[in-house]
Amino acid sequence: MRMPNVGPGKQQAIAAPTVTLVTPSFNQVVYLRDTLRSVMAQREQIFEYFVCDGGSTDGSKELIERHAHAIDHFHSGPDGGQSAALQRAFAHASGDVFGWINSDDLLLPGAIAAVRQAFAADPRLDVVMGWLAFVDAGTRVVRMHRNIRAMPWLMRLGVTYLNQPAMFFRRSAYEAVGGLDPSLSCMMDADLWYRLVRANVRFGELRQYLAAFRRHGDQKWMTLSKRYKDEGRLLAQRYPEFHSDKQTFIGETTYRVLQVASLNHAGGYVETLRHRGKHIDHVFPPTHRSGA
Repeated sequence: MRMPNVGPGKQQAIAAPTVTLVTPSFNQVVYLRDTLRSVMAQREQIFEYFVCDGGSTDGSKELIERHAHAIDHFHSGPDGGQSAALQRAFAHASGDVFGWINSDDLLLPGAIAAVRQAFAADPRLDVVMGWLAFVDAGTRVVRMHRNIRAMPWLMRLGVTYLNQPAMFFRRSAYEAVGGLDPSLSCMMDADLWYRLVRANVRFGELRQYLAAFRRHGDQKWMTLSKRYKDEGRLLAQRYPEFHSDKQTFIGETTYRVLQVASLNHAGGYVETLRHRGKHIDHVFPPTHRSGA
């Protein structure tokens, strides 16, 4: 189902790199409403917005269609799974920078503007990653997580840390490493991350909360735990330099020391104590609300 390209992001000249954002979704209408609201609140910063629905029967399609005026492309029907849907969307995207926000997660206010500014400030950057808030099924804060800057050498010590909803990458880098692997259902983000590191792309840090990751009982990591383990073993075979058992203790110890030294651990801990149990909107007040 093709929707007209009338998003606000197309109505003005944009000097900073443009952003294409994709939301894959399947039968998550109970959370999708919040996701769409979080995107629409900063729609003027998003050049293209794609929504890929796997053929939901819970009202998701009707909810998405109510936002037709602000969605550049919407497909609903069997799509081969999340990875395949994302791969197809990015293949048709024309933004300078890509990112995806799943239908149970949220963008936080100001995220896309901050991402665009970071890429504009340093044209050498290929990937930026910000901080992540964790929320429960009721969108209440569980934990505030401040991560240190992505360090490829630390990943080679067996420590992989990526905040997928808060990670954005240049289209050129994504295409250079071959994009997402559609055969992976659970660990496609880690697989992409490893290939980006192998390609020696330049990573940057955004010391700002960009997204909220929702924890709930229907998540894939809970319902498809065996698939996660199987794909984890597959990635260990594909990328042995990131999965040495001998490196685990040294890597984890180094990561913890760096977290403490950067004050990220202390900052996240204090923020968690301040905000745990609060609705995310009370911690990050929306600057605009769309009638979802």
